[in-house]
Amino acid sequence: MEFQYYKNCLLQVKRGNSKGHLSKAKPIFMLSLIESIEKELFVNNQFFYNENFKRVYENNYKRFAPEEILSDFCNPFFHLESDRFWHIKWKIIPKPNKTSDYKLRTYVEYAYLDNALWDLLQDKDRRNALRESILNFYFRQK
Repeated sequence: MEFQYYKNCLLQVKRGNSKGHLSKAKPIFMLSLIESIEKELFVNNQFFYNENFKRVYENNYKRFAPEEILSDFCNPFFHLESDRFWHIKWKIIPKPNKTSDYKLRTYVEYAYLDNALWDLLQDKDRRNALRESILNFYFRQK
């Protein structure tokens, strides 16, 4: 039941819309989260705003959306917080209402997933199933 809930969450993220074109930044960011967990860049449910994570995201952007202009890493990192499963632990209150690389490097301790989603992503089969769902929904539709 949790698996289906989080699958639905991942497939219903709010995406930016520019002139009728929906951004692929959040889906690519989610694929990058999964890959980073798989590569053990993050072994706890704490995702730091750092160059290694940013590199995974940028490589995936080139891979999955080569026709698009790269959306800055700070954008999905910050805006995914408006969805139901991604949370940011801020060093300051109130949190900034706009994002920038500087603000995230300075004011974010780390981000984290719902514990139940983190637990699901520790299982290789479920992680692969969620990745395939994201790929099929956002990148393989006709």
